[in-house]
Amino acid sequence: MTDFSPRRDVYAISHINVVVDDIEVATEFYRTVLGFDQAVNADGPMNYPGVDLASFARNAGFDDDRVSLDIRFLKHAEVGLYLELFNYRHPKGEQTVHRRKTNDLGGIRHVALEVPDAAAADAFISCVCTGWTTMARSGWAMPAASRVIGKFEVELHSGTSAPIAASMSR
Repeated sequence: MTDFSPRRDVYAISHINVVVDDIEVATEFYRTVLGFDQAVNADGPMNYPGVDLASFARNAGFDDDRVSLDIRFLKHAEVGLYLELFNYRHPKGEQTVHRRKTNDLGGIRHVALEVPDAAAADAFISCVCTGWTTMARSGWAMPAASRVIGKFEVELHSGTSAPIAASMSR
């Protein structure tokens, strides 16, 4: 038995991995809408185009030891959270995002970010993201809206410590 205790030794969430179909479009979205910047380390920008390591392929579970992908890390300066964007060139996985119901099993439905003013966040998103549609919510205890662009859903809630929830449809 090792001297590891999750309560004591897990300090934070290191990063969240997101597989995207266009790393430039995803970078611009996360930069403009959610405030992420290009992450850097002692070697410079954490941007790794054309990763094709056989060891990566094996660790990812690809039987033929072949992989080709672009990797880019983004960081939110205020929150300290990293996003690890993957764009697979080979092998290509399922290219259709299947929208699931809120109560379906199978993964994370959203990641919530706290904002001081949900109405202001809604107005900002409306200005910077053309093509967003609003789905009115009824029967909620507090005013809320859900905006959808492509495969990305954002829920906005007004109230104390109001969250803005970003949800990737699966």
